[in-house]
Parts: sequence; C-alpha cells; structure tokens
Amino acid sequence: MRGALALAALATTLAFAPAAQAQTDPLLGEWVFEAPLEPADGCVITGRATITAGRERGAYSVITRGQETCPAGQWATEQHCVGTRSANTLRIERTLVEAAPVSYVEDHFALEIRGPDLMEGRLLSAREGPAVWRRARAPLVS
Repeated sequence: MRGALALAALATTLAFAPAAQAQTDPLLGEWVFEAPLEPADGCVITGRATITAGRERGAYSVITRGQETCPAGQWATEQHCVGTRSANTLRIERTLVEAAPVSYVEDHFALEIRGPDLMEGRLLSAREGPAVWRRARAPLVS
C-alpha cells in the first residue's frame, strides 16, 4: 500500500512538472514586435505574438498576427511558428497560415534574449531588418 501511494505521488509530481516549468519560463506570454525592413524605404513589419511552451524543454509554439506596412500598401498575415531556445538566443521558424497577398514569404526571427520583457535581433525573410520584441504591455520605441 505504501509503495502504491509513493508511486501515485511520484506520477502526480511528474505530470505537473511541465506545467510548473512553463509557469516559470520568462518567454511565455504576449509580445509585440517591430521590424523596419532594409533597405530603408518606409516599410515595417509589426504585430503581436503569443509564445507557449512546446513539448520539449527549450521548444516553443509561437502564433503571430502581423502586418507589413509600406508606402504602397499594407499586407496582413497569420503565422504559426516553432521557437527554439539555445542559451540566450531564440530562433523562430514560421509557417504561413494566412496572408494577403498569397505570395507573402514567411518571416523568421533570430533574437537575443535581453531580459524577460525584451528580445532584439534580426528579421530573416524575403527582406531583412533589425527586430525588437517587447512584452505586449510595454510600448514599442521606434
């Protein structure tokens, strides 16, 4: 009986370990991002992202809703992404779910984690540029 109780307690602890780990991960939650495109011509990609825990430690599921705004027009996207963390770097590889126009190319990011509210790095897409990700509650500074 005592062995069964110990086994049940161990199983419960292991079942809740990923949830507890997810609650302490500073990358999880809502973010806003901004990436002026190079060469500089007035185009910028902005949007919101939600980062949730992936199945493995250091892996994340990321959903972004963004828009590319240029003097010639504006294009909206929704992208589902896989994030991979290595030390203080987060790499986000995206799969385009919906975009107008349909020829829109996926946006990928390579970001350095500066703290729980800030990541900076590069947008890697058809065009590249510097990227800033901030907590959704923190204003973007351009």
